[in-house]
Amino acid sequence: MRTLTELVEEWLDVHHGKTRASYHNTIRKFLTFTCVDAIAEIQIRHVRDWLDFLQEADTTKVKHLNILKAFFSYVTSLEKPPISRSPIPKQFKLPKPKDTLVERILTPSDVDAMIAATTDRRNRLILKTLYLTGIRVSELCGLRWKDAISSRGGGGQINVYGKGGGLAESMFPRSYGWS
Repeated sequence: MRTLTELVEEWLDVHHGKTRASYHNTIRKFLTFTCVDAIAEIQIRHVRDWLDFLQEADTTKVKHLNILKAFFSYVTSLEKPPISRSPIPKQFKLPKPKDTLVERILTPSDVDAMIAATTDRRNRLILKTLYLTGIRVSELCGLRWKDAISSRGGGGQINVYGKGGGLAESMFPRSYGWS
């Protein structure tokens, strides 16, 4: 019979990079809080108590719950599972977090004002690139000169390597000054 630690390591083996780190962090925090030795000892009350204990945003708690659900789903799908079903019932959900995206979106005039107020040319270029291409900050940090291709009439294209290393092209217009 595999130990709880071995089950966690097997599950984490199929995940990589930031996803693996995030999943590992969640499972480690949960197991440290519960102090259980065997997966069969874990009950829904452990999950509830841990989520109630967390001093994190509701969206983060939902993320943690989904990670735990995924782990238990993996364990119950094994050929000879150490538990017959997940301790987290499928119907168990946290209240839906308030959608605050609308409160965080800047208007085009807000963005233009922010760019205009930026005196450092490098920072202004960073802001323009993020805004005009829609790439993530991590994708911007990974850009190299060879990824930018200019076109004759101005504007051009940026080859962006996003999540999972996939190539996504992002066009930038010539009408928006890049200085």
